[in-house]
Amino acid sequence: MLTVIIPVRNRMGLLRETLRSVSGQQGVKPGKVRMIVVDNGSTDGAREMVEQWIEREAPAWLPVEMLHEKKPGACAARNRGVAVAHGEWVIFFDSDDVMEADHIRSVVDAIETMGEDADVICWDVAFRRADGKRGIYRSMMGGDVWLNVVMRGTLSTQRYCCRRDAVIGAGGWDEDVEVWNDWELSVRLIGNGARLACRKGVPTVTVIEHDNSITGKCFSDKAGKREMAMERARCYAQRRGMERVVRLIEMKGAVLAGDYAREGERDLPKRLIDELAGHGVVPLWKLRIIAGVERMLGRGASVMVKIV
Repeated sequence: MLTVIIPVRNRMGLLRETLRSVSGQQGVKPGKVRMIVVDNGSTDGAREMVEQWIEREAPAWLPVEMLHEKKPGACAARNRGVAVAHGEWVIFFDSDDVMEADHIRSVVDAIETMGEDADVICWDVAFRRADGKRGIYRSMMGGDVWLNVVMRGTLSTQRYCCRRDAVIGAGGWDEDVEVWNDWELSVRLIGNGARLACRKGVPTVTVIEHDNSITGKCFSDKAGKREMAMERARCYAQRRGMERVVRLIEMKGAVLAGDYAREGERDLPKRLIDELAGHGVVPLWKLRIIAGVERMLGRGASVMVKIV
């Protein structure tokens, strides 16, 4: 039924905790789930550690296959996993996050109870930061799917499972997009007509936030890469005639400009706002308001509801 796909490139210490959380899964019936680990050129011993884990510690009910993908990037590794996955449903899990003991069982239960009417099932996740702060990211707030997907990142990697055919039908992961690639894929998934359902309940995944994350420790240290993801998503939405989605993507760009400004940048936010205004989709005054509110309060997405 379900294939768990985990790309791996180094992060040996964090990966050990991820694998330990997989070993601790409870209540999963044999034959329901398999796992594919895709090594993406690890050089710190992570690959060997995974091989030892498969041999010595992987749960008896969980068939695990390890693959090797030479092309750099998590997207290439995930696409490799999708290509060989056997299950109708897939989960994309990262090598620096952890599952609670009932995570896989709860996902299987959700597929069995909700899957007939859905192609994507999302859920809330907990987070743990390096400074010890903990909290919860809510996947859906209100019933506006596009507002949640575009502005709130509802379908970030750890927050959902989906039909394998839906990923393939959407074109798979864009291997040229380094940052916000899960967000960019989510626009194509929903844009292609994937039906979204939300599983309620206590979070069963913990996202570990750290400085070595692909997304970086701040917005400006990956300047240009998020803009590339937004441009790919915007072009897709334009081709499909999805006018409101194009507007939301433009306003998400204004939120990013506000984040740049909140980090003390000057040229980055101005350049981005000017570029967005040049598209002629959202008036300059709206873009400036959104960026300004995000800079001051970090609440640009909530403003969106009032002014779209």
